[in-house]
Amino acid sequence: MSDTQLQPFGIDMSLFGRLVRVVGGPVEGTFWVRRPSGRETVVTAVDVTVWADDAHTCGRNIRDMAALIEGDGVDIPEHIVDPRVRLDIRAAVLAAARAAEWWH
Repeated sequence: MSDTQLQPFGIDMSLFGRLVRVVGGPVEGTFWVRRPSGRETVVTAVDVTVWADDAHTCGRNIRDMAALIEGDGVDIPEHIVDPRVRLDIRAAVLAAARAAEWWH
């Protein structure tokens, strides 16, 4: 996992969901963050790039991958995510979820 500080920011707000953009790391892009039941958070990759190099010249795009966050646990589908980048994706998913601190 990179030591780069992830910089998430919300780009759209509604009562039930937020579009959050995460930049500044090996995984960057837009996530849809929602909390349908009030307890767990669902973070879906809308347009996310997993960069293959530090210069961000080539990478892999992830769309429609959903991660479930409940408490400190993050459930990311194993069959979708390469184990070599799993921690980087987890960090980006958590950054997106934490940026959407807007539920009352």
